[in-house]
Amino acid sequence: MPEAPEDEVFLEVIEKTKHEDERCLKEPFQASLQIFPSAFAEGTPKRDYTTATADCSLFDPSLEPIPEAYSPRRWDATKAATSKYAPIRHLLHPTTPGSLHAVIRGKLMAIACGHHCVTIHWGLEAQLIVVTVEQLQELITCDTPGPNLDRKKAQRLRSFRVPEHFRELHSNPSTKDRLLTVMAAFVGVKHAFLIVDHSRLVRFHIQSRNEVWTAEDLSPNSKTWEGLWSCFNGGPDWLYELPQALQELDRWRQLNLDDSSCHGISILEAMSTADDAEGRFFASFGRHTINDALHHVELHPGMPAAEICADDTLYEAFKAGLAEYMQQFRSAKFRRLVCNRPNTSNPFTFQASLDARYSATYMTVFRKATVRISIPKYNRMLSLGLFDPEHTIGEPYIAKPEHIVTDLDRQYIEAPVLHLTDSLTPILSFVPKIPTRPGWAAGTVKPAKDHRLDGYKTTIVQRILWRQKCTGMAGRPRKIPTSEERIQQRADATWERWDKRFGPLICPPASGKENAAAPEEAGTISSRTRSNKRSSEDAGSLSLIDVSNILSLKRRRTN
Repeated sequence: MPEAPEDEVFLEVIEKTKHEDERCLKEPFQASLQIFPSAFAEGTPKRDYTTATADCSLFDPSLEPIPEAYSPRRWDATKAATSKYAPIRHLLHPTTPGSLHAVIRGKLMAIACGHHCVTIHWGLEAQLIVVTVEQLQELITCDTPGPNLDRKKAQRLRSFRVPEHFRELHSNPSTKDRLLTVMAAFVGVKHAFLIVDHSRLVRFHIQSRNEVWTAEDLSPNSKTWEGLWSCFNGGPDWLYELPQALQELDRWRQLNLDDSSCHGISILEAMSTADDAEGRFFASFGRHTINDALHHVELHPGMPAAEICADDTLYEAFKAGLAEYMQQFRSAKFRRLVCNRPNTSNPFTFQASLDARYSATYMTVFRKATVRISIPKYNRMLSLGLFDPEHTIGEPYIAKPEHIVTDLDRQYIEAPVLHLTDSLTPILSFVPKIPTRPGWAAGTVKPAKDHRLDGYKTTIVQRILWRQKCTGMAGRPRKIPTSEERIQQRADATWERWDKRFGPLICPPASGKENAAAPEEAGTISSRTRSNKRSSEDAGSLSLIDVSNILSLKRRRTN
């Protein structure tokens, strides 16, 4: 689901769009809330699911009278007539415009305008899209049954058919009907912000009141602050409420030390699930940021959380490392590199440069095949034995002198990324043995796959490739600057260098293919194949390692 980086992107895009419209129109940005209940989820007989809830106990509907000539869309009115969505009926007709304010907390976002404030839980892969008001009106002119296999249910779960001129080159050829599932929109004079989710897993809670929502109401010091997030069990934000987040972390530590039932939980699982009646302790973290943060603080994701809490030195390093890692997403550099709208009139254009910058700069081990480790960090991890497959974590270790990098001109070392196949799929860049003490997460280790090899599957940051997978908008080009072949070659070359330096981390089977028949022991490393072996025909040519070393040497001489 969208995490702190994606929320920060959404927030920055909203602020940039507001500033752009205010500069153009010479007036404060105002917007009105528009919902599309026909797109809301219904759930199944086994599992109920509600997209939107509302609290209108402090709102007088007479403040927003229904225009005489207005009639709601047929399917919107049908969905709002059900008992599940009865609380949102007062939002079917046009709402009063007001100043738009947006804030984030953890992985949640609140957007307020006029008399209504919407708290958004993004679900699995919902996103915010900016379109012009004219484009919005064009997009919602033709609604159609959704892609549900049940025809009767598909009639009630509506989507909007996307006009042909929004399609671009390299869009998904397997998608015939280009559909967009718009859940809600905040419509201004020039631009509108759409909440879009093809999987219909987004959830939001709407609070309506007689007073107009102001920026002060959405500040952490306001009386309404905690009430904005209570519906989704939010917690202190690690970007904007860091002191409170660190206090909650200390409380989490004490709870772990006092409760023996927590001693068998890995740090990865604890960061993913830890909460109590007062909220989530790691509210800003998700699968991406947890794995990358643990790599940043040089901790094995399978390490028991209790061992970290019991060691004062280790805990303080963990605490400082998490804060340092998260603050990068609030930096001016992050906003400059990542928080941008498409520079074309088509809001669905694939932003290849943005995708490349985010992947290279703000993804380290999560869904990456290789990771660049700075030389100081590499030498520090080396001194702990984290790259030695024969070393057990926590035992004394002396690094071999030939493995230590002393070249001051060298900036980083590229290391392979491994994937531990247990229920929470921890990702790591080191392969020592885990201790035999209880609580350590064990599993079979295999090479990780780069997310850029996943084609039209959902990816990271703004979920920019979701549009190609499900709406068939502007797609990933067949050959992007870092093509699939180059990504795979780079990963294989990294494995070759790493095996040459430390010995085989994952030994290939004799047949050259995956040996699925031999069972893997818990905590051991599985077999793998290498796709770029040098054959006898090219024995006289340069390998990828040779080419990489030559290019590196040339760059050093040039600099």
